[in-house]
Amino acid sequence: MRLDRAVAGHAEGEPRVHSKATHAPQTELDIRIANLVKLLESICSVLGQESFTGQPQALDLADDLRLKIKATENMSRVGKSLNEPMRSCVLQNASASVNDIETVIAARFGVVMV
Repeated sequence: MRLDRAVAGHAEGEPRVHSKATHAPQTELDIRIANLVKLLESICSVLGQESFTGQPQALDLADDLRLKIKATENMSRVGKSLNEPMRSCVLQNASASVNDIETVIAARFGVVMV
């Protein structure tokens, strides 16, 4: 089993859930946020089981990312309750935050984001 699948909680032959282009942008955003929450839970589980140099810093980064994910989730919820044009603006900011979080997770934890 490869590390990226082990961390993400997927077995080799297990299908992954992919968002479809037919979803509305906020629905896709909700799916991406939920996937980040699950991925970070898996990463924290693995980090807690291993002992290595830099473990406290990795756990601190995971905690920071957890807070950023929660803040992005809240931003998305607020955005959905707004009227246009603010709705689009807030949801675009939430989407950009998810992109940033995915980039950090991929770079710092060596997880391939698909």
